[in-house]
Amino acid sequence: MKIIAFCVLDESYIDPAIVALRSFCQWNSGIEVLCYAEKGANYSRLRQALDGYLVTIKEVAFPKEEIFDKVGGKYLLIPNSAMPAISQRLICLDELKEKYDLIINFDLDTLFCNSIKNALVGADANHIYGVDEKENRDRWINNFGLNEWIPSGRYFNTGFVIYGCEVLKKFSLYKTYLKAMKETPERFNCPEQDFLNYFLHEHLVLLKPCYNLMFTDRLYSSLAPVMVHFYGSLKPWNSAYMGNADFYYDRYRKATRQCRRWLSSNFMSDC
Repeated sequence: MKIIAFCVLDESYIDPAIVALRSFCQWNSGIEVLCYAEKGANYSRLRQALDGYLVTIKEVAFPKEEIFDKVGGKYLLIPNSAMPAISQRLICLDELKEKYDLIINFDLDTLFCNSIKNALVGADANHIYGVDEKENRDRWINNFGLNEWIPSGRYFNTGFVIYGCEVLKKFSLYKTYLKAMKETPERFNCPEQDFLNYFLHEHLVLLKPCYNLMFTDRLYSSLAPVMVHFYGSLKPWNSAYMGNADFYYDRYRKATRQCRRWLSSNFMSDC
């Protein structure tokens, strides 16, 4: 099977991208990664940090749509400035689905602690594979009135997903995404995640939580995480996170020190 991994970043995420991508590559040798970076920034530090790994940095213009300013209203769960980057994911999926059998996508507020390759065993192009996210599931079901026709109530977090390309070929993802947001912008509090769940839930196979372990989960030792996800507004590189200096934070700090030569001085001072 032809497999590719990809991620998306803008200038504000160069430092976290260095940490996340180096950790992914160190644990997952042999998996090629395409890194879609917004045009206009200097990515020389990122290129240097990833030299020798199977990573290609592709600079592209991210989408700018008027509807981005209206999505989610006061209940938008991400910074509005992140709308172009998260929407670019759908453009990437549309582009890659014709060339591969499986597409791996992961967030960059993450740290890989083990290989993802067991998740690929038995994976096929007719399903998608992700971890259930209880935190946003009830909000999503209520917003979209899905209680009656999604009895399982499953809702996957897009911080780590394996997409089967035969599923993706059924949709023009970005075009459908824009249409859906224009029709009911207030429903999309977590825009691309809500959209992908709405259209792809029937094809979902749940992965073990260890593949996308939320940093708020205290079962770290028993779950042996493959990837820790620092989702939400609290990030380990922000001073506000310091009060939560637990095993997750310590692991991230250690990884950050190993990347010291490529990281900005501000990023290092916060860690």
